[in-house]
Amino acid sequence: MTQGRAAPLRQIRTITICPNTVLAFLGFVSVLFMFRLGAVGALLFLGVGGALIVRRPNANLAALWRDGWVLALPLWCGLTVLWSAYPALTLRYGVQLGVTVAVALVIANRLSPQTLLRTVFVALAVAALASVAIGRARLDGGGFLGIYGSKNAFAQVMALFVIAGLALGLGRDGTNPWRVLGLLSVPVGLILLARAQSVGWLLAVLMAVVAGFVFALMRRFHRRYRLFSLGLLVLAIVAALLVAWLNQDALLAWVLDVTGKDVTLTGRTYLWLTALSEFARHPLGGQGYQAVWVVGNPVAESMWREFGIASKTGFHFHNTWLSNAVEIGAIGVALQVVIFLTALFTALWRVLKVTRSDTLFAAMLMVLLSVMSMVEVVGFQQFQIVTMLIVIIASQGRGRQEG
Repeated sequence: MTQGRAAPLRQIRTITICPNTVLAFLGFVSVLFMFRLGAVGALLFLGVGGALIVRRPNANLAALWRDGWVLALPLWCGLTVLWSAYPALTLRYGVQLGVTVAVALVIANRLSPQTLLRTVFVALAVAALASVAIGRARLDGGGFLGIYGSKNAFAQVMALFVIAGLALGLGRDGTNPWRVLGLLSVPVGLILLARAQSVGWLLAVLMAVVAGFVFALMRRFHRRYRLFSLGLLVLAIVAALLVAWLNQDALLAWVLDVTGKDVTLTGRTYLWLTALSEFARHPLGGQGYQAVWVVGNPVAESMWREFGIASKTGFHFHNTWLSNAVEIGAIGVALQVVIFLTALFTALWRVLKVTRSDTLFAAMLMVLLSVMSMVEVVGFQQFQIVTMLIVIIASQGRGRQEG
């Protein structure tokens, strides 16, 4: 009698779901859908943030203590309630900014950079799909809005989608499915970005994409030569800027002809002059966090009337630093500059040290935001994904990993 051979055991494939990743994903989705969800989105974000914090309260409090310098910004924004013309709004939005920054710091210390990028990418993909499925265009044919209230808001999210996908494709550190998904998302994001008809975001994304390829090519160089290569790139940019400055009249005429803009860049120069005038009235402390574009404020009312903004919403000075200087003064902007430059320099330093998908994304993102901060308000607002990403990059650049 022969003994039968035992049947081989079937391999059981298990899928591990990290609660931190799920909560972070829900947090990003809630801010991406904030325009649609309104108060429900804010409550979802607060609930997700609370759940993240209470999961490991001691570790999270330690992380917040380590990055306490970032919290100086929302504290200052809240302090402007003392001289704000609309103290209730300033206090409310200041607290919300503090929660947004705190949740971003917790995410930065709970997720690894690679997991963070994939989580952000999936959240952006959901926003892109929702925009295609239920989005809408402006009635005047001035661009696609998606699930957002303005074409620039939609364009910003699609710009993030493009560079996140490209980073996954160029990083070479992920599995093939992630790389394929990332590369496929690039043309989709560019098409949607083109539909938004936002020339500024489209040009800035192209610059970020070029920077991404340059950073990816640097992986072929020895580490000691990467800084030298980056120095040559910076010198080339400075030289190009100098040539542009010397030929600014001809260059401006060409840009206006290509983009179809008028000589005021669709009124931006007038807005910038107004912002400088308002900043001069309250140079140190500003007029109060988010206390300018409020119904009843004479400056806001005159700008809305000048530009025909009947809804009296979704408008600003179209420059991150000027707009924020009017609200929180030179002291507040100085705090923002410190956070922004920390994120920028650490992102560039990390991509020079090692070229991975997450370092490529951080570097491209900071290049993108550096360009767009001159013509749009791109950060340091409550319940905003860009604000969260700037804070996360500044924090993770200091060497923290998933804990």
